[in-house]
Amino acid sequence: QVASGGVSGEAIPMLLRIPHFFDPLGGYAILCFGDIIYPGQLIAFSYRFDRAGKKGILNGYFLWLTVGYVVGLFLTYLVFFLMDGHGQPALMYLVPCTLELCKVVCRTL
Repeated sequence: QVASGGVSGEAIPMLLRIPHFFDPLGGYAILCFGDIIYPGQLIAFSYRFDRAGKKGILNGYFLWLTVGYVVGLFLTYLVFFLMDGHGQPALMYLVPCTLELCKVVCRTL
């Protein structure tokens, strides 16, 4: 509601509009900057943490957090598709996927 401008209809530069493919009505999905920035800060921090600890790409956190973000983004769009266009908060899928995948994989390292 806030990112789309609400009832005022103002275009606020706080979201990305992603067009629906093969939609005759030309609809689009929105992804807010908060859905990109918060997990992005976590991933950037993990990269710095890995570099400070002199860890490689496979035994650090960065790669696994990035994979978790991609999985979470895929789940977001899958749920959006399955719910027939009714949006869900992307952070509801992105944050658990990044943290849980990293926790599971890094526990084994």
